[in-house]
Amino acid sequence: MDRGEIPVLRVGLSSFINPDSVQSLRQAYTRLFPDSPIQMTGGHPVQLLDRMEERSLDAAILPLPVSGANWVVSHVASDPLVVCMRADDPLASSREVQPSELAGRLKVFRDPETHPAAHHRLMEMLLEIGIRPEASCLAATPADIQMMVQSRCGLALIDERIALASDLTSRPIAGARWTSDTAFVHHRSANHIALSILLRHLPKAKRTTARKMPTHQRPLKPIQLELMV
Repeated sequence: MDRGEIPVLRVGLSSFINPDSVQSLRQAYTRLFPDSPIQMTGGHPVQLLDRMEERSLDAAILPLPVSGANWVVSHVASDPLVVCMRADDPLASSREVQPSELAGRLKVFRDPETHPAAHHRLMEMLLEIGIRPEASCLAATPADIQMMVQSRCGLALIDERIALASDLTSRPIAGARWTSDTAFVHHRSANHIALSILLRHLPKAKRTTARKMPTHQRPLKPIQLELMV
């Protein structure tokens, strides 16, 4: 194909994704379309989904779940969810954290407004293992989460692959094999010529028995939780 046949591919990126997914996308696109540029734009999931609806983005790499029937979702990565804590926290002396030890201490969460479906599902999963969430600190980025944990605001759940500051560490939750899942997403009516070809060449997430957030979120049910802002 000539370069003139392929417009710039405009891709949105959430900060809460597997970073290897971005590299894999760039490598696949460059290999398939070496003369065609790719443009990356950061934002939170709600913003990026809106921009794809408005056709100002062609696709996005987002954390799951993604709500609605208008989206083509390709699951590209799964990584364990673990508890982020200060390295001097007494819980750091154990290999894993018991759910009961998180009561009253798991307080740092992503801002629910940036990805309501993911926050709602996480609250459900916590309640299922007996943890009543108290979201008193709301973060916009992974860096915000680390800063709040460093400042003794509480514990947080993070992707195991995130590089932590030297004074932080992480531990799994005993009996809870949860994952943070990343997907390549585009609107069903998106018409960029490269999308269908690119999808066939992106790596797929490995099969796992860990508990995932669903690819498409079912209708939200009310959840009682402590939410302090």
